Amino acid sequence: MASLSSRRKVFPRSLQPWVRRLNAVPSEHDLLAEAFRVDNEVSLQRLGSAILVAVGCFWFVYFLVDATLYREVFWQLAALRLVLIANAFGVAWISYRRLTKLSSFDLYGAGVLITWAVICLMVVVNGDPTGQYATALFGGLFVVSLLPWSIGWLLALMASPWLFYTIALFFIEGALLSLRIWVFDISLIVTAILGVAVHVQLQRLRWANYYNEQQVLSLNRRMQNELTLARGIQQSLLAAPQARWLQFGVACFSQPAREVGGDFYLYHGFSDGRLALAVGDISGKGLPAALLMCTSLASLQASLGDEISPATRLAQLDYVLTPYTKASRQNCALCYAELHRRTMRVANAGCIAPLVRRRDGQTVWLDVGGLPLGAGLGARFGYHDCTITLEQDDMIVFCSDGLVETMNEQGELFGFERVEQTVRVSAVRTPRDLVDGLLGAAAFFRGAAEQHDDLTIVVIGVQEGM
Repeated sequence: MASLSSRRKVFPRSLQPWVRRLNAVPSEHDLLAEAFRVDNEVSLQRLGSAILVAVGCFWFVYFLVDATLYREVFWQLAALRLVLIANAFGVAWISYRRLTKLSSFDLYGAGVLITWAVICLMVVVNGDPTGQYATALFGGLFVVSLLPWSIGWLLALMASPWLFYTIALFFIEGALLSLRIWVFDISLIVTAILGVAVHVQLQRLRWANYYNEQQVLSLNRRMQNELTLARGIQQSLLAAPQARWLQFGVACFSQPAREVGGDFYLYHGFSDGRLALAVGDISGKGLPAALLMCTSLASLQASLGDEISPATRLAQLDYVLTPYTKASRQNCALCYAELHRRTMRVANAGCIAPLVRRRDGQTVWLDVGGLPLGAGLGARFGYHDCTITLEQDDMIVFCSDGLVETMNEQGELFGFERVEQTVRVSAVRTPRDLVDGLLGAAAFFRGAAEQHDDLTIVVIGVQEGM
């Protein structure tokens, strides 16, 4: 019995016409190759037409100067040179109209029609006593115009001896009278060949660059879509931007400098009334920081089931994250706090220390610090807790270094002093108002400068109900 992989996929009869149409659709590579071929064909035709016109005009002018030497073949040479010029202009005109997608037969056919018109005009002006123009008009000229010159000469000899004689005389006279004219013709041919070679190479490079640019644009669009999706997933991992847990109100804000970033926050309410809160900042930006951010956030959430102190929790996280950060030499700055009734215990691992705003407007930075997570040193030397007493209407500000290191167009930093001053003078009543005030002050200070780092702010307010 044939395997499933070897079976031919059969579409329903009603869908088979659509499947055939889809299979017949040319690929992007085929479309670019066809465009490259058509563009080269048009350019080569225009270049060849210009060379024909230049050579024809040169010979015609040269003949008019020395016309006294060729009285016996005056009209024959004049007719031939006018024919060549007419053909050249015909080819040039049709090449210019190439956008109408005329075939090669139409291209040379138009040149023949113009040639016939010139010969008919000469017959009307000078007459045709010997019938030579009529022979050329209805004889070998048509063959010569449609076929390459090497084959056209042979057929012209059979169709019209006069035409062959005139063509041969046209090429022989240059060799007999002036060798420099042949040098001029050869130089034109060599120049044309070199020009065609350079043009073809430039066109090949042009379309190769165009194809590469399209591939890069397609890759950028696909990566942008994937990063946008990743940003949505990362934002969904964070808690809601505003919440209330018993007597505590929480307001949060997090914005990456790129599509994804390394900042995160977390708050979790326990059944015994405790509220855990954390603000983290992964070193670096972009996708590497976002990957470690997800690992750090998941590890922190998994540790919340253990009833341990904030300092012990950070030591455990340092031990857990070290295998993930050792190869990339990244680290995680994390400030973790637990609030219960009128007290708050804080442990800090390399993050910005919390800023406490009292009810009377006084502000104080908590003296708590430690080594970032992921270096392996925190698990060895440990962390320490800081315990403070909270009062009604107190607010605690947690932030990443993206707020303090906000830079304006002059290269100045927002700094700790401006953060503290903004918190002190802001006439706010809720944590959300204080978050908005800090964001507004930072944006006004930054001006038109670019945001260089991820920015995260979390404010906890002690509200009614204590």
